[in-house]
Amino acid sequence: METRGIAPLVVVVIVAAVAGGSVATPVVVDTVDVDPDSPLYALERLGERIKRMDDVSVMKERFMEFSKMCDKGKGSQFLHIQEETERLYSKLQQELPEEKKAEVVSWLSAQEVRVAKNKVQLLKEAALKLKEELKGTAAEEEIGEVVGDLQECSLEVTTRPEEVQARIELLKQMIENIKAPYAARVRVETVKALEAEIKACDFEIKTKVEIKKTRAPPVFDLQKELSEFNTKLAEIKAKLELAPQVPGRKAVEVLVREAEEHRDKALEVAEDNKVRIGLLHSAVVLLERAEKILDRAMDWEEKHAEEWREYKKAENLLEQQIVAVGKTIEGIAAENPEALKAIAVSIRQVGVRLQETVKEMETEYTRKAGEAEDALREGYGVIKTGLEDALTRWTTGGASWWDEAREKGYLVVVLPVRVKITGTVDSEGNLAASFSESRERSIDTLWGTLSVRILGEGTLEARLQEGTVVGNLTARGERSITSKNLNASWTVEISASVSGVVSERMVECDVKGTGKASGTHTVDLGGWKGPGSLEWTQSLSFEVSGKIVGDLIGGNFEGWICLYPTNARTTSFSVVRENIGGVVGIGG
Repeated sequence: METRGIAPLVVVVIVAAVAGGSVATPVVVDTVDVDPDSPLYALERLGERIKRMDDVSVMKERFMEFSKMCDKGKGSQFLHIQEETERLYSKLQQELPEEKKAEVVSWLSAQEVRVAKNKVQLLKEAALKLKEELKGTAAEEEIGEVVGDLQECSLEVTTRPEEVQARIELLKQMIENIKAPYAARVRVETVKALEAEIKACDFEIKTKVEIKKTRAPPVFDLQKELSEFNTKLAEIKAKLELAPQVPGRKAVEVLVREAEEHRDKALEVAEDNKVRIGLLHSAVVLLERAEKILDRAMDWEEKHAEEWREYKKAENLLEQQIVAVGKTIEGIAAENPEALKAIAVSIRQVGVRLQETVKEMETEYTRKAGEAEDALREGYGVIKTGLEDALTRWTTGGASWWDEAREKGYLVVVLPVRVKITGTVDSEGNLAASFSESRERSIDTLWGTLSVRILGEGTLEARLQEGTVVGNLTARGERSITSKNLNASWTVEISASVSGVVSERMVECDVKGTGKASGTHTVDLGGWKGPGSLEWTQSLSFEVSGKIVGDLIGGNFEGWICLYPTNARTTSFSVVRENIGGVVGIGG
């Protein structure tokens, strides 16, 4: 039976008791502090009236009751308790003398951590309901991660309340993003839980306004406060121009819009400077939360960490521009906040161009990797087919497939390379950078599953002068292929020239050069189609083309390098050992 269903029965009992001249029971119940979800809660409320508790005490009581319900995961079911708190608070602000009003505000100020915790618990309640509704969907794991993040927030709220407040805004947008495709599944209770958190947030901001009003200085320079706010607003808007289109950006946009609304309300207030101070303070708080999200989104929104990492690079460029302009920008921004946005757009163009170029490289790399893997499948398929034919005829059949092996047995070296490259630039424009690679992958072929391992490292030495880049690149690597019956190992060396341009801190270069490789293949025929083994060595030469792109931040360089080996041709080929069907041959 629900609390609301039991309450009338309790009231009947109480009325009967009071009629008999007894008031002890409700007073006792009120003394033991019954929670709103208890069947005896009506006794508590009656006890308060009998004791004639003042509105301040009742307001505090309602606040703590609602907090307990939030801790139990029932906050949204008892939102009327929170609404009663707000009504009493508004009433007290109108009726109390200034001294008593200040005491109430001081008490509320001491509850800021508890208010933040209530918001966490309400959002967690909504997330848990949504998780239940999304069981068996692709979003189940994602909403589970949000629940875990909220649990982390509940542990950190005591020590870092403002940071948690910012993270709540991000998590709220993540929940909305997860919920949107499954709107038909979402129950009314979940929607109410989300609305309860929003109402709790509104109350929290209102209290911040009142707290600041109470502590407002006697002298208030409105223009100075507005100038500082607008400068900060312009800076965050400029950074927002660089942010990726993910939930974190949406959370910042919402906070920025709310901050602007509070600023505008402050300007609409005629004469009351204290109200202006309070509203501007709340606007600043909202901006600080927006900035905190931009600072921490890479950690808080792991699903989009790479996109936020790219944002950080662009943000660093923006900040360096701001520092370089120095005090001048402060004067410009004070008069025209949009000036910072113009700078951001300029920097953003560099960032966008860099991102677009990297995406083009990724697309080309994916295409080349696909072509290389197809060639790898074909090459080792040819060798396997030739061996099967030779074994079937129980003869060496060497010439029929050695020629194919000469042409296609070395294709491991044409696998492209795409890795990060980092370095430094000295005061004379000398760029020294390096890169390394270590990766493994599996490729299904006619031979079976081939495990491919690639190791490599290289250096770039170049000169940056008058907007151009000229230099040299060297690299060395090892590549190996293994399967149940096959082992192949290669060493690869590359030498190339590099030339390109530097434009607004962005470096873009073409790579052209040559390479050579030598390798050994060993095939064990035992347990496959007959006894025997094969071993051959091969050397070849090839051409190299590619691209390097990156950005210069101060004296540091960071970017990507792609290398594509092409036109490989055999320079030497030697059969070390050949044993097919028991017929042995050495050399060849």
